[in-house]
Amino acid sequence: MIDGKSMISRVYDNAMASKLAEPVVVATDDERIYDHCKEEGMNVVYTSSECENGSVRVAEVAETMNEPYFFELQGDQPLVNSAVIDEFLAKARKEVVEDSRIDIVQPYAPVTPEMIQDKDVVKVVVSKSGKFLTFTRHPLETGYRTLGLYLWKREPLLKFNHMEISELEKAETCHLVRFVLNDLVVQGIEIDDTNWIEADRPEHIAQIEKIIKEKKV
Repeated sequence: MIDGKSMISRVYDNAMASKLAEPVVVATDDERIYDHCKEEGMNVVYTSSECENGSVRVAEVAETMNEPYFFELQGDQPLVNSAVIDEFLAKARKEVVEDSRIDIVQPYAPVTPEMIQDKDVVKVVVSKSGKFLTFTRHPLETGYRTLGLYLWKREPLLKFNHMEISELEKAETCHLVRFVLNDLVVQGIEIDDTNWIEADRPEHIAQIEKIIKEKKV
């Protein structure tokens, strides 16, 4: 629970409050999450237990839907409110319309010295045009980190679902490596908030609750 509310409920409600994210679907292979979502009246679907990450899970759902774009919001993002979602999606849609070569759009932000050392934080090398060149969890001073939001074009997303997992991806435990190794074009959108915390570990909950109270997220 985060400030008296389940994390998936908080993430779902933020997405539902967005003006640009529609329809909103929770994709899970966990019976507990599925049952909780049903009890709370959320739109939820079961996915295969073989999905090794959230993007593959989204791709599995995308195969049943005929939408040109898919917005992936990971379930460990309780601080991503509707305003952040709408700002990102508006900018991301503009990018893919203006440049047909783009396959994925993802936000990035400056890293703090503490984040550089944190293996939970995925650091990214960004080109002058904002393209993502490579990713790492190691303490590489790239200046930036990625955040768990994605706007996918449908075709690259479906292709991603069938791409081979490389030894480098396994070593990094980071599926974003698969993007660049398969020549997917990832356009970054910079945001300023370095306090954006993802709930990767139990100790992050207290930090997130503090930010929720301070920012009234």
